[in-house]
Amino acid sequence: MAVNRASAGYRGMGKTDAKDATVIADQARMRRDLTLLRPDDEHAIEVFYTSALVSVQRDPNSRQFYDRKRAEGKRHVQAVLALARRRVNVLWALIRDRRCYQVTPPATSAA
Repeated sequence: MAVNRASAGYRGMGKTDAKDATVIADQARMRRDLTLLRPDDEHAIEVFYTSALVSVQRDPNSRQFYDRKRAEGKRHVQAVLALARRRVNVLWALIRDRRCYQVTPPATSAA
């Protein structure tokens, strides 16, 4: 109930008091998922992040994806994480479909 009142107050709807302001401030500082990463998860994230960094330098398809994300206004780390996420999705699809990875040349746009 207090959270609903606080969020209504934050949006400019309803009355607020000092207690509601404290709740809003606490919500702003909280992590959104409220789950801690296990050491295995942190290691996996590090592995895929490093893999994405290397693939930007070595794989033209990855470089093209990275450049597209940068052109969208994402920062370097955000673009690398997006690439890492994409690589995880591709890996999962390969495992699910029991297929081998086939390298395809990057698509070039006709100018």
